[in-house]
Amino acid sequence: NYYETLVEAINNGNGDTLKKGITDLRVGIQRNQESAKALIEELTKFKNAIGEDVRVFGSHKETLQSILKNQGADVETDQKRLDEVLGQVNYYKKLESDGLI
Repeated sequence: NYYETLVEAINNGNGDTLKKGITDLRVGIQRNQESAKALIEELTKFKNAIGEDVRVFGSHKETLQSILKNQGADVETDQKRLDEVLGQVNYYKKLESDGLI
């Protein structure tokens, strides 16, 4: 624990330990900073990839709906029914999480 080491070095007047503790702390901070930057870069790449996937999925969804409509499938009715079923599922999940069932 850097804090305890530094406080103890200050209280005991141990300059060498204080210098070493501060140096170690600085190195640790720099390492963490580098790791944080790398993590931020990876998360940014991930976010961009997800955004691209969402856009591609959206265009594929519209294409599929268009094909199904041309073949006589009633996508809108199916979507409404799916939304109703999902609403019911979410309702019962909420009741269950509230301990009512």
